[in-house]
Amino acid sequence: MEKVANESEKAKKALIVISKICYVIAFILMILCFVAAGFSLIGIAVAPFMPYDWIKDFVLAHPNSYHDTAFLAYINVKYAEVACVYGLLGAGVSGVSMLFARNLFGSIKEANTPFAEKAVSSLNMIGLFALIQAIAVPVVLSIVTAATGTGDTFNSWNFGNVFFALFIFAISLVFKYGVSLQKQADTTL
Repeated sequence: MEKVANESEKAKKALIVISKICYVIAFILMILCFVAAGFSLIGIAVAPFMPYDWIKDFVLAHPNSYHDTAFLAYINVKYAEVACVYGLLGAGVSGVSMLFARNLFGSIKEANTPFAEKAVSSLNMIGLFALIQAIAVPVVLSIVTAATGTGDTFNSWNFGNVFFALFIFAISLVFKYGVSLQKQADTTL
């Protein structure tokens, strides 16, 4: 019995250390995502004022760049704006997901257990934003690319992301079950 308690305590300490590390990593990734979203927002504001000739001259002036006519046909203001909208949506949703990941690891660190209501709530939100990233963002981008005539350049359908979102929801249910077991164990003792 003492051996099981020792192993349990070691696992708990390892979980806390890993949660602290993941908390810092999630915070850094969240900041980077929001910075990328900010740059995309700036790009959306600046793109309409970029003359096509400047882009064309820049590409042609750099012989190491890929500058055939197909590439130049894509490089235009509409493409730049759609690319920035894509970046804003992707980085924004990822940044919010990282915020909830940070909250998840913070709650594990505070409660000294992953089986807390706050952890379950954070996991559900991560799953929700993963589902938004998998379904809503591609739908919005398909509408934007159809409206701007930039074609299927930004086709970002990835059904692996839908599976990932469902996986996160399943893990949140496991955590929810763990919360109920934790409550039972706490009331039994």
